[in-house]
Amino acid sequence: MKIKIYQSFFDHSQINLLTPEFTPFDNSKNDPDLRETGIQMGCYTDAIASNTDIWGVFSWKWKEKLPNLSASQILSYLENNPGYDVYFFNPFSELESYVPNMWEQGQNYHPNMLAICKELFPYLGLDVNLLYEPMSYNTICWSSFYLGNKKFWDEWLALIKRYLNCIEFLPESIKKYHNSSANYIYDTELWYFPFIQERLFSTFILANKHRFLVKGFSHGVEQLDDFHLKLRAMKHQAVEMGDLNLLKKWNQIRFQRYNPGTDLIPVWEQIKTSL
Repeated sequence: MKIKIYQSFFDHSQINLLTPEFTPFDNSKNDPDLRETGIQMGCYTDAIASNTDIWGVFSWKWKEKLPNLSASQILSYLENNPGYDVYFFNPFSELESYVPNMWEQGQNYHPNMLAICKELFPYLGLDVNLLYEPMSYNTICWSSFYLGNKKFWDEWLALIKRYLNCIEFLPESIKKYHNSSANYIYDTELWYFPFIQERLFSTFILANKHRFLVKGFSHGVEQLDDFHLKLRAMKHQAVEMGDLNLLKKWNQIRFQRYNPGTDLIPVWEQIKTSL
């Protein structure tokens, strides 16, 4: 299995900071508004030309999110787990325990996200109910630290290209939201695209869970306290077994602890897409 992890940089002063085991990728000429998407498209071309089996992109600051992993550990993990279509590294295992999916968390930080996605998903051929589907740690990933084979990348990039092409066809009020500030505290000029694109990965995996073999890695699980470990395990079991009653119990416990402001039990009872 030929594996290649690209590491993007946008300034030559960053080259000395790159990880030697990874493959540098110059992102200085890509559209910064597209963030990871432009990099992924450029790396696809190189990976196909070099007959790479599994590839993906890590940012030049990846150690900030995965501080307890070395490059050699990541590569060994991939080499020791062959045969999967997709591999991902979720930096935030604690979030897995008390957040049902990417979209509730995204809505809390980017207020118009759900309104946009309710209009966007039909253009993408995605069921709007996926916005409310609970995700186990086999699916959920808060980063773009994922790798896959050609089958995965062909379909994933086709979805993102379809997303970019349909923005102009969104209703004017929704398009205005989408193309305006996503209220990101570190860059208030960023539009919604990179934040929706990041969360679409988990939804794409969830929607295609019977078609792709997926291997997820949760970073920092060993550092979780007993409460979060049990809550995480409860949600995982509820989702994997399709146990709506257990999911309700999980929701009540996390509601008491975190008061997320969104009671999803009525929604789950109505959609029952995977439960």
